[in-house]
Amino acid sequence: MTSNRLFTFDFLRLLAIVLVVLSHILRMETMDSVRGYLGIIGLGTFFFVSGYLLLINQKSSGPHGAGTFFKKRFIRIYPLYWLALILTIAVGWLLDSNLFDWRTIAVYFLGLQSVFVPRYMVEISSYWFIGTILIYYLLYPLLTHGNKISSIIFIGVPIFICLIMIRIFSGLLDGRVFEYFFVFVLGLMAARSRFFDSDYFRKWRIPSAVVAVICICIVVIFGPLMPGDLSQISLSLLFTVGLVTLFRIVLIISTIAAVYWLLSAGSLPSALKRIIAAGAFASYAVYLFHDVYYSVLGHIFDIAAPVLSNTAWTLALPILFVICYYIQLGADRLLMKQKAMRSELM
Repeated sequence: MTSNRLFTFDFLRLLAIVLVVLSHILRMETMDSVRGYLGIIGLGTFFFVSGYLLLINQKSSGPHGAGTFFKKRFIRIYPLYWLALILTIAVGWLLDSNLFDWRTIAVYFLGLQSVFVPRYMVEISSYWFIGTILIYYLLYPLLTHGNKISSIIFIGVPIFICLIMIRIFSGLLDGRVFEYFFVFVLGLMAARSRFFDSDYFRKWRIPSAVVAVICICIVVIFGPLMPGDLSQISLSLLFTVGLVTLFRIVLIISTIAAVYWLLSAGSLPSALKRIIAAGAFASYAVYLFHDVYYSVLGHIFDIAAPVLSNTAWTLALPILFVICYYIQLGADRLLMKQKAMRSELM
């Protein structure tokens, strides 16, 4: 991947985590649907970029076995996740007397929350994302088994149907596994086709920006009418869920393409590029630690007014990035035994 493209995906990762954190910390009572869609765009961008970079990095580093793939994913995900989970549980207990039973804690430590939580236990923080991305990583060797672009979708559709059946008949699997599945798949397909290098993409850069603007206008106008929670998957709701999910996919992909087009159309100062790269590098740690960070700040400052809290929490965001940058840097040096890497989402 060229340095320019690497920077573009760094920017997408930074944009994604900022949108996710803002969707969690901002209080926008009159625009709650918009706040929700900030998170949807951010999370969708994470899943797309994750799939894209997984396959691109596999191509650039050569083929490797499933064992090596899962070992690398384990090292990149679990140690920091365990640290964040311990802190979250401890802070929840100390500040709010929020106790979790041992089965819930065990499931979260294993990363199986997106399998069992919807039916059997409560959520801890926003760590459903970790459970969902782990499911996608588990499916990744199957999804990329063939050599053609079409093979990804031909394999992905039966897998998706099997997951839906598991949800309907057993009650297992978080509904958000289905919301972002095809976004992750599209990231894999874009990587295999080298979509962002193609003439086809260049022809559709401006239309993608137009589609993104239209989708955002739809969110602002019709957002309150759209179901925000798609976790209740049933046969009677499949059509509605499918339409809303399709709209979200169009919104996410068109936004990614529009951002990619805007960045490729101009240049940024090198200092700003370094800041963006550092923010992207810290993005995984920011996602893991932002809830506990703001819980502690909220306990210390006890800011209740929505406008004041929005301002205070937004101003506190750069400090979170600095802290998480050094957490991620230390973890990489300790666990990878080499210079910190910035070529992967996680």
